[in-house]
Amino acid sequence: MFYVPLEGQLDLEHYGDHMRLYTTTRIGDSFNGLLREFTQKNNIPFLDLLPEFERHKLEGLYLNRDGHLTEQGHQLAAGTLFDHLQQHHLVP
Repeated sequence: MFYVPLEGQLDLEHYGDHMRLYTTTRIGDSFNGLLREFTQKNNIPFLDLLPEFERHKLEGLYLNRDGHLTEQGHQLAAGTLFDHLQQHHLVP
């Protein structure tokens, strides 16, 4: 299982129009903690993309108006997931 963070989870000075409909402050990572706890209890491999997205937060990862990932965001998610699968020998 892997989790792609919301823009509001990143430590940014300003969020896009879509995210500002819901919050003006950082959401945090409590949901990520719940996912991690659930996956550990159920022996499910888990990759939290929040740390990687935080490292690249200024690279325009989200569309301003609807909060979906941009091409850069998709590339970051796919590349990080692929690297994780290879590192943990989860793909042939």
